[in-house]
Amino acid sequence: MPLRTERRRRPLGRKFELITEDDQTVPGQSATVAKKLIARDKVIALIGEVSSGRSLEAAPIAQAARIPMIARRDQSEGDENGELHLPGLLHRSVQGTVMAKFALDDLKAHNVAIISSVSNAYSVGLAKYFRETFTAVAGRSRRSRNIRKATRISARS
Repeated sequence: MPLRTERRRRPLGRKFELITEDDQTVPGQSATVAKKLIARDKVIALIGEVSSGRSLEAAPIAQAARIPMIARRDQSEGDENGELHLPGLLHRSVQGTVMAKFALDDLKAHNVAIISSVSNAYSVGLAKYFRETFTAVAGRSRRSRNIRKATRISARS
């Protein structure tokens, strides 16, 4: 019995080592980290990056090495990163549409303010699809604000 319990704790009954690296979400760094993990550490799979842009940098490297990669990113239109790159999220068009329908149908919102970061493609795309769906039903969004970089936003009294 102890042997069976031990096997249940191991994926496919095998021991594995989790190796982590921090690319600090710096452009170009995810590609460097992916190359290192594949070449030096001989990993058999990659999990990450949390940023879509960084995932898209690492995906071709993983694909070329025939290493599967699961990333927390959306499915980009025209994504040509190969069959081994598995996005963990639906495309931003689906996310934005669902968010707008939730705001309209569940929250009964008639006026919304949309805040998006112009320096982040995901943010711009999500805002675009939310706005399109929301305005098709409600007529317009009350306010839209684009920001250039991360900003602390607090509620007004």
